[in-house]
Amino acid sequence: MTNSLTAPIQQDTDIMAALLADGRFTLGYPKRGAIVSGEIVGITKEGAWVNLGTKADSLLPADELKENTLEVGQRVDFFVVSEPNEDGQAMLSLKAARSWSELRNLLETNATETVTITKVI
Repeated sequence: MTNSLTAPIQQDTDIMAALLADGRFTLGYPKRGAIVSGEIVGITKEGAWVNLGTKADSLLPADELKENTLEVGQRVDFFVVSEPNEDGQAMLSLKAARSWSELRNLLETNATETVTITKVI
């Protein structure tokens, strides 16, 4: 016999599990290759920590900070290099996001550009 106090909790848990199993519902985690907007919440020796509105802050590596001046509180678009790990942290790139933005502008204006691919991420 099911305790009348635990039955609604189990039913809610079953409903949530079913929704998450359905591919249409997610917790908002960014996918690799996506362009996402986030707020800089901290800058350390590892890089800039970015709040994407997910479980944990994501990281823009320190090597990308050399070319960019970022400040805590600043909102910026990033390219998702890797999906979030088990702790919910994704790896981000500002450089790649800007490159995609430039390519999008070229496409929209029907312009042509000669490029050399130096790295696949």
